[in-house]
Amino acid sequence: MNQKDVQIPISALDRQVSGILAVPDQAKALYILAHGAGAGMHHDFMVKVSKEVYDRRIATLRFQFPYMEDGRRMPDHKSKLLKVMGPVCDFAQEQAAGLPIFMGGRSMGGRISSLFLEESSQNVAKGLIFLGFPLHSAKKLGTEKAEHLFSLSIPMLFVRGTRDKLADDALMTDVCQKLGKKAKSFVVATGDHSLKPLKKSGLSEEEVMTMIGASIEAFVDENLSR
Repeated sequence: MNQKDVQIPISALDRQVSGILAVPDQAKALYILAHGAGAGMHHDFMVKVSKEVYDRRIATLRFQFPYMEDGRRMPDHKSKLLKVMGPVCDFAQEQAAGLPIFMGGRSMGGRISSLFLEESSQNVAKGLIFLGFPLHSAKKLGTEKAEHLFSLSIPMLFVRGTRDKLADDALMTDVCQKLGKKAKSFVVATGDHSLKPLKKSGLSEEEVMTMIGASIEAFVDENLSR
């Protein structure tokens, strides 16, 4: 995979954050892939997703939120996380050479991407790709964290597991149904919040990653002309 380390300036925070830009030959789109709360852009899952879509001619920009860059375990407040997203989008547009941009990412990173797009006046993304949307806490079911999605007009892909403790399957299904044609799902049978299946599913983690890559490619292809 042809990739390079980059530094992304975040003027509102008077600092830079690290990133990894991977652009395949004849790329057709760029996916801004934000990491989850507990692991950064180097996590095995993030690397595998980037490789899967790279092989399908989709570039990725992974990056570190400031707390992860600084080696802290506790995520920054939402307001600080959101200050990173605008500069990351600007950097992506500069580097993408006109490629259509999709946003989203792993758990928290996907939700922050969607909150940014809700607040942004710019139409920077052709779609949102969520890899395990964090719908609620593990011990308190609810759908409040998805309410902002209804104000968005862009297409959304929810890659989710049926055994996700942070996104009850019935509640997540209901949210997607209420979002209507804007929402599509790729469901990993017996998948947990990390999208890992149980052995009884008959699927290996490698097979699931391939299927996730294919679902992202199909979603991107469908919305490239939007």
